[in-house]
Amino acid sequence: MATRTVVRAGLFALAIVALGFVPGVSAANPPAAKGKGDFMMNGNQRTFSFEAIKHHNGNVTGRAKVHNLATGTVVDMAIDCLNFVAPKTVLVSGTIKKSNVSNLVGQTGIFQAQDNGKGGHEAHGKRKGSDDADDIGKDGDEADDSAKGTDSQPDSISLLFPFPADSTNCLSDLTLDMFPLDHGNIKVRP
Repeated sequence: MATRTVVRAGLFALAIVALGFVPGVSAANPPAAKGKGDFMMNGNQRTFSFEAIKHHNGNVTGRAKVHNLATGTVVDMAIDCLNFVAPKTVLVSGTIKKSNVSNLVGQTGIFQAQDNGKGGHEAHGKRKGSDDADDIGKDGDEADDSAKGTDSQPDSISLLFPFPADSTNCLSDLTLDMFPLDHGNIKVRP
């Protein structure tokens, strides 16, 4: 009787350890997307930063901040949806919590981000694909980034689009126009 209990406990422990090595199950490297930088749109500079993590229970948490320097508009968003639309491209959405444009608060913000293996056009002496956004890439994908060579396009991001609350989210069938980063980096880990 005691032997059966020990064997069952051992098998259970072995199953838990084995699950830790199955891709997508490990809590150490959950699916995530992160980035920060700037880009130009119609001659106007916009800055952004975001981080979104999909937890093992399916919940998504994170924050995004966008600043349109031409208009002075600032948006701070709580991310609650992360959708991998391609291996290195995500749609991200959440509730706009703060903005200096009051009618944006409470709306759902959606944007798209793409990790092309390189940051913005100007690397400033850093290795390809490195900056503060690179810390989610600790899973060994740095070699993939540098293997893309100098022909690959810089990472890119769309504008942040506001929608009425609860009318849509990142699971919607949207394709947004993307803009190459001038500075910064985006890392996507499916």
